[in-house]
Amino acid sequence: MFSKKLNLRAKVLLSMIAVLSVSFALTGALTIYHFKKENESYHQERLRRKEFAVSASLQYAIGDRPKGSTQPFDAFLQEKILEISDINSLDIVVYSIQGNIIAASNHKLLEKQIVKEKLEQGLVNALLKERQSIIFETPSDSSNYLYIYDLIYDGDQKPLGIINLPYYESKEVLKQDLEEFLKSLGEVYLAIFVITSLLAYFFSNYITSSLNVIKNHLKTVRLNQANKEIRWSGEDEIGQLVREYNLMVKELETNAIQLAQSERESAWQEMAKQVAHEIKNPLTPMRLLVQYYQKTAKPQNPEKLEEFSKALIDQIDNLSSIASAFSQFATLPKVHMNSVDLTLMLQGLSSLHNAVHFQIPEYKLFVLGDKDSLLRVLNNILVNAEQAIPEGTKPGIEVTLTETSDTVEIKVKDNGVGIPKDKLQTVFDPNFTTKTQGMGLGLAMSKNIIQSHKGKIWAVSSVGKGTTFCIELSKAQ
Repeated sequence: MFSKKLNLRAKVLLSMIAVLSVSFALTGALTIYHFKKENESYHQERLRRKEFAVSASLQYAIGDRPKGSTQPFDAFLQEKILEISDINSLDIVVYSIQGNIIAASNHKLLEKQIVKEKLEQGLVNALLKERQSIIFETPSDSSNYLYIYDLIYDGDQKPLGIINLPYYESKEVLKQDLEEFLKSLGEVYLAIFVITSLLAYFFSNYITSSLNVIKNHLKTVRLNQANKEIRWSGEDEIGQLVREYNLMVKELETNAIQLAQSERESAWQEMAKQVAHEIKNPLTPMRLLVQYYQKTAKPQNPEKLEEFSKALIDQIDNLSSIASAFSQFATLPKVHMNSVDLTLMLQGLSSLHNAVHFQIPEYKLFVLGDKDSLLRVLNNILVNAEQAIPEGTKPGIEVTLTETSDTVEIKVKDNGVGIPKDKLQTVFDPNFTTKTQGMGLGLAMSKNIIQSHKGKIWAVSSVGKGTTFCIELSKAQ
C-alpha cells in the first residue's frame, strides 16, 4: 500500500539504495568470514613455525646427548624442554610413543586439565601413520587453545616420542582486532554509500525528468489538433518510449482525419437521403399535373403553353436526376464479389469514349470485384476527365492497365485544367467539383466503392497540365 503512494523517482531511488544496502551487507558478511579464516590461518601458521623451531631444538639436543650418559631420559627431556620453553616463551609437553606423558614445562597445564596425561590411541596411530604434525582446536567461552602434535625421533630416525605445544588464543584480542577492522570497513562503506546515494538521486532525477517530458506532451494530446512530436536522440528505453509516442501521435492524426472524413460522409449520406426523399415526393405529381394541363388546357397561344410546359418538365426531370444522384450516394448498392475481366471491361468502354486512348494488354487481367460497381467508377472517372478539358483544347486522355504480382493498377490521365495542390486532399470529399454543373458526389461514391473492394484510389495533378486518377485492385485468385 505504501509503495503505491510513492512516485517513480522515489521508487527508483529506494530500489537502488536497497540493492546497495544488500550488497554492502553481503560484502560485509563475507569480509568478516574471510577475516576470521585469515586470523585462524595466521595463528595456525604461527604455531607450526614455533613447533618446527622447538622440534628442531629438541632433536638437536637429543642427537647431541652422549650415548653413555647416566642421566635418565625422562629427566633429560624435562631439563631440555624447560630450557627450550624459556627461550621460546612456550609451554611444551612430551609424550611417549604409547601416549603417556613424560615431561612438561608447566605442570599447571595438567592441574587445569588443559593438557591430557594420556593421549588417545587414535591420535597416536594417526601420527605414526602420517608422520606429520596435527593441529586440534579446543574452544571455550573466553579463549581458544590450539594443540599441535608431532613426532620426535632418535638418531636413527625412529619415533622416540610425541611433542605437544598448547597455544593460547584470546577471544578478546580477536574481538578487538575484528572491531578495529569493522570500524575501518564501516568508514569506507559509509563514504561509498553516501557517494552512491547521491549518484542514485541524480540518476533517478534524470530518468524521471525524461518521463516528465513525455507526461507533459501526453497532457496536451488532443484529437482535433496537431500534436507535437518529441525529439530524442538516444536509443535507450526512453528513446523507444518516445518513438512509440511519436507513432501514436501520427496514428492519432491519421485516425482523426479518417474520423472527420467518415463523419462528413455520414452527414452527407444522411442529408442526401432526406433531400432525395423530400425532392422526389412532389416531383411525380408535378410532372403528371403539367402533362395533364398540357393535354386538357385550351389556351389562346398553344405554342407558348407547349414551350412553358416543356421547360417546366425539363426542370422537373433535372430535379429528379439530382434526387436520384443523392439517393445513389446515400445508399450504395451491395457489392457482389466475383472474378471480373478488366481487359474486356475496358474494351467495352473504348467503344463508348472515342476521344480516349486505351492502352490495354492483349491478355486478360482478372480482379476480385463487383462488375457493375467497377463499371460505374470507371465511367464516372472517364466522364470527369472529358469534362475537365477546357474548350479549344484537343482531348488527350489515356487509360493504361498494368499489373504486379498481386495487384492490377488502372490509370486515367487527362490534359485538363488540373486541380490545385491545396484542393487535391479533398478531391474525394462530397461536394467537391471543378465543374459548373453537378453535385460533386461522383468521386466520393467512387472512393466508397473502391474501398468496399479493399482497393485504393488516389489522384496526382498539376495545374494547367492535367490530372491522373489511379485505382489499385487485388487480383482474382
